[in-house]
Amino acid sequence: ESQDRVTIINTATGKIEGHFKGVGSPKGITQTGPGATGLSPMLFVTNFGQGTVTGIPLNAVQPGIAICDAVNALNDDISSRVFVNVGRNPNGIAADFFGNAIVMVANQGDNEVTVFDPQSLSQVSGGLTETFQVGESPSEVVWTQPTQIGLFAWIVNQGGVNDPDGGDSPLAALPGG
Repeated sequence: ESQDRVTIINTATGKIEGHFKGVGSPKGITQTGPGATGLSPMLFVTNFGQGTVTGIPLNAVQPGIAICDAVNALNDDISSRVFVNVGRNPNGIAADFFGNAIVMVANQGDNEVTVFDPQSLSQVSGGLTETFQVGESPSEVVWTQPTQIGLFAWIVNQGGVNDPDGGDSPLAALPGG
């Protein structure tokens, strides 16, 4: 049996409370806030070998319900998950936690990032996803707080043949900032 899964750990006790199965070669993970998806928080996991991101709605995780029961309910309901096609070898992923509905994925195999709206699963300017070229072998992304001129993201590039030093790529002034 494959061990491709997300493990849920209770940080108060250090105990493993459960696992989300049904993800493929998971590399990155992020969670949206309740405002971003319009209903409930959603967990997004990159599937490195499949070129996709799996979205797992966390609506079953609520006060008063044992986490194990909530995880079991979510594991049993694969039909409630969403799958977003992104680029080759998606690695790092970040959801903006500053009130904007936007998720960015670092596609290591394409030297680009994909940006999508976690509520509609559409690109920030109107298709399924939008991609931006960045440095070689991007591996991680992070959002900054919105500024007067827009929302900024930083992308860590591991480097490669054309850019052995890697470095970072600031991606600036995205819509929603």
